[in-house]
Amino acid sequence: MRLTSEKARFRVEYSPNGLGIGRWCLKTALDAIDRRILKHLQDNARLTNVELAEKVGISSSPCWRRVRALEEGHVIARYVTLIDPVAAGLPISVFINVSLEKQIEPALQRFEKAVRGRPEILECYLMTATPTISCASWCPTSAPTSASCSST
Repeated sequence: MRLTSEKARFRVEYSPNGLGIGRWCLKTALDAIDRRILKHLQDNARLTNVELAEKVGISSSPCWRRVRALEEGHVIARYVTLIDPVAAGLPISVFINVSLEKQIEPALQRFEKAVRGRPEILECYLMTATPTISCASWCPTSAPTSASCSST
């Protein structure tokens, strides 16, 4: 599958890897101005177009067109709000290692379904060695132990 736009400066292709997981691949290199735009938007995505153009050193119209092209080319996937975990009452960051009995598709799907229902788990990474999966989480006061976690 290819996504292109006549106005877009980027060509993006969806190409599944050998594991059945797809990935959007940028087929056009970013230039220095694009990288500056991305840096400033990562620092503060609430900048107005005029403020962003000023920081990047270009006028507002080309800046707006570049941001739109980065969005249409899926370089900018979305805009999010980052939460300060300490201010939110979650001062402890932990990684939880999980070993599955079998690393087969049905077991991985059951695990994924179970962790999607746990908002405290931020992300999980499938590892190629034991432990099978490593999950990142924030905790209010102490790290979870195997006794305090329910099995899935």
